[in-house]
Amino acid sequence: MILFDGAPCEVVTLGWDRNAQSCGAAPKGSQYKRVELKMQYTPDPGWTVVDYTWGPLWNSGNVSVAVGIAVEGDGKGQTVHGGCYGAGIAGCNCTVHIHNNATGVDSFPVFTSTCAAIGGPLTFSPESLSYNYAKDSFSSYDNNNNPLPYKYQAGPFTDPATMGMPDHDDNNNSKPYHLQYFGFDPTGQVPTDFQAPRARLTVTATGQPPLTTYTWTVSDPAIFKVTSGGTTSDATLVGSAVGPGAATVKCSYALTYTNLNGTASGSVDDDTDTTPYDVVRAPTVLMVRTINCHEPTDTTKQSWKPYWPAGVVNVTPTGETVVGGGSAAGECDEIALVSQLGVHMPGVWVQERFTSPASAFPPDFAVNPGTGAMWSTAGTGDIAHLGNFYYDYIFYNWTLNTPATWNSFSLNHHYWAATKSVSGGGIDVGSWTMSFTRGAPYQLGSVSHTK
Repeated sequence: MILFDGAPCEVVTLGWDRNAQSCGAAPKGSQYKRVELKMQYTPDPGWTVVDYTWGPLWNSGNVSVAVGIAVEGDGKGQTVHGGCYGAGIAGCNCTVHIHNNATGVDSFPVFTSTCAAIGGPLTFSPESLSYNYAKDSFSSYDNNNNPLPYKYQAGPFTDPATMGMPDHDDNNNSKPYHLQYFGFDPTGQVPTDFQAPRARLTVTATGQPPLTTYTWTVSDPAIFKVTSGGTTSDATLVGSAVGPGAATVKCSYALTYTNLNGTASGSVDDDTDTTPYDVVRAPTVLMVRTINCHEPTDTTKQSWKPYWPAGVVNVTPTGETVVGGGSAAGECDEIALVSQLGVHMPGVWVQERFTSPASAFPPDFAVNPGTGAMWSTAGTGDIAHLGNFYYDYIFYNWTLNTPATWNSFSLNHHYWAATKSVSGGGIDVGSWTMSFTRGAPYQLGSVSHTK
């Protein structure tokens, strides 16, 4: 009979080991537990034990995580050690070489047994989200300092490089998972004029032996609501971000296992926080089981450039002159959308609404006309601008006929996140003031855009 750590049956509880390898060809880093294996065998009278040979061997190069126990060294001896790499039913075998002292006959009976292994990290899968995306480029300018090209996309943007969202804050896999909260429970109906948030996340406990039980814990159910769960092998938990903040998901495994020789019980918590998410591509990056539910709260200017539409300003080696003898001033801004946790938020619609009365607007001042004119903050295809929207074009052209009462004026507007509407819905993420001052005839004026 094979004994596992001195017992005929065992439930092995796994933990992360950065140096463990499931076979010689495998990368370092695996769920792991070292197990003592002992062959308890008494030969019949007249027979003598010659040696013991165990398998499968770790150094054979063909042991995968799914196989279970891989025996260390050459596998010789009544007592050896093996490594268990991954949850499931782990088996091993021992061939006993015995010799008949009277006849000289050799025999090689083979003994096999199994133990159960539980544990290992959870697998987190935030729902995918393709979102409306509008971008242009500062890569080149025309002769009038106008950024080229200007591209606007009101529907889903089809360029794969700009689709989707990072799974983690700041597109950094060592940081918490990134979900959105827009002020309403996403398990219900999305309010009118609101964007639907990326709020769902699936957590899976895979590969556990049959009859394993799972105890799920969410640190703050007011933030992350469990919407379905499981108590069988490969259980899946689906939750939704229902409030802003951080929540931690945890799973504890327990099992009572019976093999042909006995029964054993064991329990263990997952140790996802100390497990690299990908030992092949990023062995130094840690997995996490914290979920950050981000609510848009603020906007900050990241960069700006002078701006004026084509045909308004002539650019010459000696300077700029305004066509028609008037004056002009403008800039285009790249602005970050920031959550209550100070993290840039990709994949969010942003709209602009002015609060100044109609009497505060000079003649022919242009504002966003409706739901088609909106921004969406940059996602995974634009890492340098992650969570930013660009550009907000702020411009005014004084003609020769513009009354002097408009030589200086200021307008107040707010940015609203998670909406396309210019009239309702969304979350107020900042009050801004744009101030314009007229220049001399043919000369540029000045503009500022501040909070």
